[in-house]
Amino acid sequence: MGPNRPQATPSVLHDSRLHFSHRGPKKPSTALPFPDLTGGGERPRITSVNTVSVSALAETDVFLPCESSGEPAPALSWTKVSTGATIQANTKHGQRFEVLKNGTFVIKNVQLQDRGQYLCTAQNKFGSDRMVITLAVLTQPPKIVPPNPTDISVYLGRSLNLDCSAEGKPKAQISWILPDRTFVQEAGLPDSRAMLLTNGTLRIQAVNFSSKGDYKCIASNAAGADTVTYHVHVAALPPTIEEVSSETIAIHTGRSIYVHCTVKGEPAPVLKWSLPSGAQIKPSQFLGSRFFIFPNGTLFVRSVSLADSGKYECSATNAVGAARRVVQLDIRQESSSPPRSGSQQHRVTAMYGSTVYLPCQESTSTKRGALWRLPSKTLLDHRYSPDRSITAFPNGTLRIQQLTGKD
Repeated sequence: MGPNRPQATPSVLHDSRLHFSHRGPKKPSTALPFPDLTGGGERPRITSVNTVSVSALAETDVFLPCESSGEPAPALSWTKVSTGATIQANTKHGQRFEVLKNGTFVIKNVQLQDRGQYLCTAQNKFGSDRMVITLAVLTQPPKIVPPNPTDISVYLGRSLNLDCSAEGKPKAQISWILPDRTFVQEAGLPDSRAMLLTNGTLRIQAVNFSSKGDYKCIASNAAGADTVTYHVHVAALPPTIEEVSSETIAIHTGRSIYVHCTVKGEPAPVLKWSLPSGAQIKPSQFLGSRFFIFPNGTLFVRSVSLADSGKYECSATNAVGAARRVVQLDIRQESSSPPRSGSQQHRVTAMYGSTVYLPCQESTSTKRGALWRLPSKTLLDHRYSPDRSITAFPNGTLRIQQLTGKD
């Protein structure tokens, strides 16, 4: 054996990377192969093209070839020169390192720490040959995909996702700095303010006024870093009710009625109805078998009686305000005879989907003006309409919008 051949032994492994202890000279020498003069065999000779260096992008797979000839067939091994660790041919080490039977050294998912010189040694009882390849691992500094927009307004109580994805080699690690200077870098760990998702997105649950401020995303790897900053503004709207704040509705006993209360606001207001009895009902709740609040806030009273007369109050509240609407129900006993009218029947022809106006100039028998009975037998005047497409005016005219076959 040549006097310059190093003797190397593998040492402890950490984090699936090879670490080596080295004995002997670190700089290998190259022995020229020549036939054994006794006629028993031939010293090894590495036949691969002598590649001085190989460059590979981080997180790709690298193949370092080392083919040889000799008699008997040489034993091949690879050594990392800087540390001296050796892997024999046809051997795997961990998940990333393998020397194939033909001598090719495979490094999977190559990392920045894998760069350096690698020595291939072909050896039999008649001698050895060596080849050195320098591996350069190329990196790409992170580049964050520009978000649009970075100036964001969000309503109080809503959740908010701030995206941050980056390209780079090795893969960039995403971390965030919150407005209060809290540093968030571990995905999946919930925080009282925000949570970092595995894809780099920062999720803010139930935004409050302290959530406003600057959120900085940092993407970093061994080659550098990139940042982007979101400016978050928190907004709120006090509740508003679309219908009039005060209204009196007259209805005869035995009829059913819908009383609307359409609420808007941010955060979403809490709505409830207070009945004359003092009972309170919230959306999607029943009271007995006759009172129900629809999810949109509309109060439904089935088959009203004289006892249902009184004040009904719809209230809506959120963190920044409140609104209310008061409806006085005037329940009247149903007359045994239909309303009298001096007018005659009229036939009106109109197009489907059009708007129709029906005058009633002669019907002035009540202080409320004209009283209309619909095909559904519902009674209405200019102060109450069970359907938003049908409106009675103080002068007695009835307007029907978006006419359908049911009208």
